[in-house]
Amino acid sequence: MKDLRFVQSSISAVEGSKKRRGAKNSGDSVPAELAKLAPEIEALGRKFFVMGEPWVDPQSFQLPCPTDVTANGAERFATESCIQEGIIAELYAFVPKRLHQAMQDTSYFSEKVRILS
Repeated sequence: MKDLRFVQSSISAVEGSKKRRGAKNSGDSVPAELAKLAPEIEALGRKFFVMGEPWVDPQSFQLPCPTDVTANGAERFATESCIQEGIIAELYAFVPKRLHQAMQDTSYFSEKVRILS
């Protein structure tokens, strides 16, 4: 019985933290033009998760597109840093150009994609 209470309290704590996280990311501090694009951003996140990289470092969304590594070039796999730059290049190749600046300027993209993964 003691174990059951522990499990129930653990589940309650996890569910409570999810609600708080959801409230924090509800879009209150997000620019209106980005909030309107939420369905498109979420769809891009789901597609990139399946077709590109399943777990992207959230900071990658706000880094500029690398100039010395391409999304599909062999140099992408030369070193560990090139692999990371290749993921960022792939992200920029996948996301439409009209959304690149918003992706760099806000954490909204990474928050949306992280919620989906």
